[in-house]
Amino acid sequence: MGNRELLDAHIHLQNFEAETRRYLARSAAAGCAVFITNSTSERDWQQVLDVSAEPGVQVRAFLGIHPWQVDENSLQSLTRLEQLLVASRSGVGEIGLDRVCEVDFGLQLELFSAQLELAQCYKRPLSLHSVRAQNEIILGIKGLRREIPCMFHSFAGSPQQAGQIIDHGGLVSLAFSLLRQQPERVKKLLAYLPLSSILLESDAPEQRLPSVATLQEYGVAERVQTDRVWVIPELYAVVARIKGISLEALEENIWENYRRFSAGL
Repeated sequence: MGNRELLDAHIHLQNFEAETRRYLARSAAAGCAVFITNSTSERDWQQVLDVSAEPGVQVRAFLGIHPWQVDENSLQSLTRLEQLLVASRSGVGEIGLDRVCEVDFGLQLELFSAQLELAQCYKRPLSLHSVRAQNEIILGIKGLRREIPCMFHSFAGSPQQAGQIIDHGGLVSLAFSLLRQQPERVKKLLAYLPLSSILLESDAPEQRLPSVATLQEYGVAERVQTDRVWVIPELYAVVARIKGISLEALEENIWENYRRFSAGL
């Protein structure tokens, strides 16, 4: 397959604004050929759809209401979301639950459940945000048919939590945020995760990278701090190195995982 087939499994391309096309072109030159770009609210759904139509690279659109953006008006947006899902081959995301943010958790649950129903109705994959709410999210996806693909983005939980996701046929997407944990915990999680369960992501431009010192400990080039197009190639290299496998094997498995995840798009 070669290093020209890298996947960024979770990104917010619309938030690059005027720099989106430049970012895409330079990322493609660095080896990233496929992007899954996620919305956060009705305000950016059309932007995400527009970005997904950009020529030259493959961009998959995911539309949804992020738990941080949930408010009393969000239920009214679901009709528009359903219309867009009917009119496009979009996934559902970024959706989920977050116990740290200030949004009422009951309201989050209501919107989360409604969006799960839309994903099931239209057989679309899910990109999931989970902060201290994994039990509730696992309970929610257990109510879905197993053929509805689910991906937990920026996963940094325990092997036991990953096991719950994998048991339901879900995927975990890893970002550089994982490296903020203790090295032994990182190694333990990556040793546990089967290659058939992993995707890799940048979460750009939202996610703050670990410190320079932390990145250097894992052999990550300094350019990642200043030039975000190198995040995905470097992340592939770090994960392959920790798991003790070749880059080619990692790329091939992630590509196969992506094909399964995106089959409904």
